[in-house]
Amino acid sequence: MEDKYPTNLFKENHRLMRIAGLWFPKKENNYRKWLICTIQTSIYLLNCEIYFYFSEMSEVRHTYKNKKMFLEHLGKIILHTLTSTKVLNFCFRRNRAFNIIKTLESEEFRYRATDDFKPGLYFQEAKKFIFKMSWSYIMLTTVVPMAHFVSTVYGFAVKYTAEDFLQGNVTCHDVSPYYMVMPFPVGTKLSCGFGLMYEFIVIMWYSWQIAAHDTLLAAILIYIRTHFKAVRGAFASIKLRSEMELGLLDTKKKNDKDNAEVTHQMDLEMTKCTKHMETIIEVCDSAESMFNIVALGQTLNTLFILVSCLFLLSSWNIVSLKFAAQLLYLLGLLYQLSLYCWFGNEVMLAGLTVPDYIYHSDWLDASASYKRSMLINMIRMKRPIVFTAGKFTTLTLATLVTIIRGSYSYFAVLKNMDAAASAT
Repeated sequence: MEDKYPTNLFKENHRLMRIAGLWFPKKENNYRKWLICTIQTSIYLLNCEIYFYFSEMSEVRHTYKNKKMFLEHLGKIILHTLTSTKVLNFCFRRNRAFNIIKTLESEEFRYRATDDFKPGLYFQEAKKFIFKMSWSYIMLTTVVPMAHFVSTVYGFAVKYTAEDFLQGNVTCHDVSPYYMVMPFPVGTKLSCGFGLMYEFIVIMWYSWQIAAHDTLLAAILIYIRTHFKAVRGAFASIKLRSEMELGLLDTKKKNDKDNAEVTHQMDLEMTKCTKHMETIIEVCDSAESMFNIVALGQTLNTLFILVSCLFLLSSWNIVSLKFAAQLLYLLGLLYQLSLYCWFGNEVMLAGLTVPDYIYHSDWLDASASYKRSMLINMIRMKRPIVFTAGKFTTLTLATLVTIIRGSYSYFAVLKNMDAAASAT
C-alpha cells in the first residue's frame, strides 16, 4: 500500500453527525444547507430532548410502585438523560471539538517514509478502521430499538383486537415499551399503532445521537493513538530521515561538513517531533476536559443499567422476544462503554512506548541540545496520558472489567433481596 497521508480523516463522523442532526455548517457558506440542518436539529431537539424526555419523566408517578417496572423505566430515563447530556455537551462545545479535529487533520506534522516507518499507512489503516467501527456502531444502535419495536408490534398485532381498545380492556400505555404521554389521542388500535411508530422514530433519533457522539470520541482517541505511533516512529528514524533529506544516505564516508549538516538536520527534526508530541498532548488535555463528564455519566449509566437489565432478564422467559430485545440492549450498552475504555487504554499504552523509541534514535553523535531534548521528552512521556471519567477513574480495560464485575455483584445482592422479600 502506498504511504500517502489520507485526507478528511473525520469524513464518517461528519456523515453520522448529519444523520443525528448534530451538524452545524457555516451560514455564510451555504444558507440553504444551514437552514435545512437547523430545521432538522430543531425537530430532533424538540422531540427527543424536550417532549419525549420530560414526558417520560412525568410517568415516574405511575411506575414507582412496581419494582421491576420502575427499574426498567428508571434505566431508560437515565440513558436518555445521558444522551441529552451528550447532545448538549457537543452543541455548546462544538467549536472545541472542531478545533481538535482541525489539529488532528493538520498537515504540519507529516514525515518522510522509510522502509520501517510509514506514517501515511498508519493513518490510512486508522481511517479504514473508523469507517468499519462507525457504521457497525450505528447499525447496532439502530437494531436495538428496532428489536424492541418488533417485540412490541408482534404482541400488539397478535394479542389485541380493535375491540379490546374500544372496550377499554387494554390501553396503548399497556402495550408501549416506553412509559410516556403520547402527543395525540391513542384510544383506538389504529391510533395506538401510530403512537408506537412515533416512539420508535424518536428512539431511533436518540440512538443516532448516541452513535454520532460516541464514534466522534472514539475517532479522536484512535487518531491520537495514531499520532503517537507516528511521532514515536519519527523520533526513532530521525538520523535516517535527516540523511535522506540531505541526500547523504548512500554516502559511505562522510566528511566533517556532511556530519555537521546531519547534526543540524537532526536538531531540526528533533524540534519538529517535540512540537508534534506537545501538540498531541495538548489535544489530549482538550479532549479529556471536553468529554470527561460525559465519560463519568456513561460509566455510572452502564453500571446501573447492567444491574437493572440482569435483574429483569433473570425474571423473563429466555425464549421470548422481550428477553432477546433486552439482551441486545445490554450488549449495546457494553459496546458503548467498551469504546471509551478500549481506546482510552490504547492512547495510554501508545504514549508510554514513546520514550523507548526516542532512546533508539541513534543519538550517540548528536549535539548536546539534541540529547537534552531527548531526556526532557523521555521524562515527560513517562507520565501516562490518560482519559478519565470525571477525574475519578481512568478509562482503561481494568476499569471496564471492574464495572462489569461490580454490576454483577450488585445484581446478585438485588436478586437475593428480591428472593428474601418474596419468601416473606
